[in-house]
Amino acid sequence: MLLWLAACGDPPPPEPAPVDPVPQEVTGLGWITELAWHPDRFQALTADEQQKAGWVAFHAHDLTGAWEAFPDGVGRARTAWEMGVIHDDLARLSADVNERLWTTWSAKGGMPPEGALIAALSASCARREAATSWAPKVAPGPDRALAEAIIRGRRPEDVSSNGPFGRRITLHRTAVNNRDPSVLTAVATTPVLTREDTVDKKPVERSFWDPCLHRALADAWFERSSALVSRGPGWKSVGAMATEDNGLAGTLFSAWLTDEDVQSELAVLQRPGELGAKSPTARKLGVGGGAFPSDEADHGREEVSVLDAGLNAWDARITQEAPAEGSALVRELGLIERFRQEWLIARARVALADDQPHVAEILLEQARDHGAGAAQDPALEAVLADAMIRTGRVREAMQAVQGLEAAFPEILGLRETLADLAVLEGLDRNGDSAHDP
Repeated sequence: MLLWLAACGDPPPPEPAPVDPVPQEVTGLGWITELAWHPDRFQALTADEQQKAGWVAFHAHDLTGAWEAFPDGVGRARTAWEMGVIHDDLARLSADVNERLWTTWSAKGGMPPEGALIAALSASCARREAATSWAPKVAPGPDRALAEAIIRGRRPEDVSSNGPFGRRITLHRTAVNNRDPSVLTAVATTPVLTREDTVDKKPVERSFWDPCLHRALADAWFERSSALVSRGPGWKSVGAMATEDNGLAGTLFSAWLTDEDVQSELAVLQRPGELGAKSPTARKLGVGGGAFPSDEADHGREEVSVLDAGLNAWDARITQEAPAEGSALVRELGLIERFRQEWLIARARVALADDQPHVAEILLEQARDHGAGAAQDPALEAVLADAMIRTGRVREAMQAVQGLEAAFPEILGLRETLADLAVLEGLDRNGDSAHDP
């Protein structure tokens, strides 16, 4: 990729000789076929040094680097939006981990008094009905007002509380309202509360983490993204990025292939990370229809097989028919592999929403194991960890989460909460069997 991008700053090449008009159907794979038949459009997109640096980082899934490199505009807005999507994935994972942790701990007995409040907050920020079951169990104290809000059908973010969790939620409001995720990342690696307990006559330090951190980070990043394109609040502002006026900048390297895909799906989509999974273009490839018949791994394998058949056919056509420069660009940037991975992640999110975690695991494992030529999207590990939690594979989920920490140090609290779950279920913090759970 660097060879192509390095050349983008050079003087423009001589005008190519006229060629026959491109058949209409070669637009059928959206931004991939656009680059294959019109590589000059990619060169134009990356001609500016800042834009080039931003797209290099974006292609490598270095979202922090892309955010720092891009000037204000569509590239930066998309980077912020992708940050929001990853934290949305982590928010869902956090909710599933906390639900399992506190439900298991309550059933085993000996749950610390903070557990009911954390479980209630976690369920509330995930918009889950369990919040109203946990909230009445919260003991009196400085953060009881948060539980009272949940009991009355209000959001805990809408009330004030002087307790440690109330103070942290105040930071959530500040981060989202000011579109400033750094307010939260500055405190993300610090527990909300730490105290010493006695277990089996031995002192044990317990740390309690923010169960709504990633929900607030996702919202803050989505609001920041929206502000850059000045189109309404929240994640649906992606519709202002994927437009004809923005050209490749609104679709490049994404799970959606065309602007029309985005506009079509936004009308019915409930969750941002699923964008592209059921697009009209994907359905033309024979995939992305309704829910799978059941949560059986073979259904996922069949979907991947159909997808690969369609993509292989386009790969062969690009090789045979596209201009040599465009065909080489597709190979150099791993464009087909990139789309394949992004689409499978989006489709796995749909499977999880349909309560089909075994299917989601297969889709994600196929995306990870057969993604040669494309840098791995960190969202893959976040979504895979969530699928593994739902299928009871806590050991493997821990390993997936650990792979995210270098790029996202704010995941520390989630990792520690997952480690507590592992210990509670009889594994040590490295995923091996523990003698004293």
